[in-house]
Amino acid sequence: MRNLKYDCCKGISIISIVMFHCHLLPAFICAGTFVFNLFFFVFAGLMFKREIINNFNDLYDYFKKIFKRYAKPYIISNLLFLISYNFFVKYHFIMIDNKYGYGHLLSLGEILKKSFSHILVISHAEVLNGASWFLKSLFWGLLLYSFAILLCNILNKIKTLNGINLRYTLYFLIFIFGSYIVYITDNTYVLFLYISLTCIFIGDLLKRLIQNFKFNPVYYGASILLIAASIVITDKQFYFVSLLIGGFSSFYFIYATSIFLEKFKKIFNLFVFLGQNTLPILLLHLISFKLITFIYINVYSLPKSDLGFFPVIDYSGTFFVAVLWKILYLTSGIVIPVILFKLFSIKYPSTKTEK
Repeated sequence: MRNLKYDCCKGISIISIVMFHCHLLPAFICAGTFVFNLFFFVFAGLMFKREIINNFNDLYDYFKKIFKRYAKPYIISNLLFLISYNFFVKYHFIMIDNKYGYGHLLSLGEILKKSFSHILVISHAEVLNGASWFLKSLFWGLLLYSFAILLCNILNKIKTLNGINLRYTLYFLIFIFGSYIVYITDNTYVLFLYISLTCIFIGDLLKRLIQNFKFNPVYYGASILLIAASIVITDKQFYFVSLLIGGFSSFYFIYATSIFLEKFKKIFNLFVFLGQNTLPILLLHLISFKLITFIYINVYSLPKSDLGFFPVIDYSGTFFVAVLWKILYLTSGIVIPVILFKLFSIKYPSTKTEK
């Protein structure tokens, strides 16, 4: 039976992503919403069934499953955005940014090169599809995690290793080593993979705890404080601690919120709906923002090149007017992607959320 509380949690997480990108909240709170994004990785670990990975055939079957669910939408969406890239540049959807190399027309060779990296799921996401990094990181994180599970299952068959909890020993070594790698490098691939692996592991640990979960206002308040603590821990050498605190506390906060919202059926069902439409919102909310930016530059008679502001335009005017525009961005980032997927009857793999 589908667990609607999980769908509600995903709805809360995806709307936090859109709110983060449209600058709807103050900077500090926006930083907190990024911690909420960890829920998707923790949730993947919660749904992971380690007992199904016993041999390399099982690993291959699991690879096919996560490839369809995460890698395939990542590849298709980024290839579509890549094909449209020169169109977006020509009509000012993308602003020239020499720092990141955006806004310059791509040659056929450059398009083919980027296409190849997208197909291998080792690319940077296209600028207007930037949030798809979640899919790439989930794919590689789950693949490496399942390989670690297989390795533990194989080692557990060795008699001399009986009695040793190889799973926790291996993960401890992996994450300590990963902490060191993150500390010495600024590579975003490494950072995102590390985030993915750590949060998947947290989700795997939460399996037993979640069964008897009850809303506790004291713990709920403590989770908010811990989320704040994880945000202010910015030193790279303590990133592992920050990630553990943020992963556990954000999951508790979001899951407890979903339980609380069950009392308010209409609000709860709204978040459930958003949670069940996470993928289109994730992939299309940034491009959907362009509609509001287009309206904005015409209302204020701004140059067409301002359409390229990313992710949203710099607001002018009073505080309340700015908030109104942010709400319009939020609405477009949610409504337009869902309508487009429904309109074209696009079917996408849904994550099962059984109890």
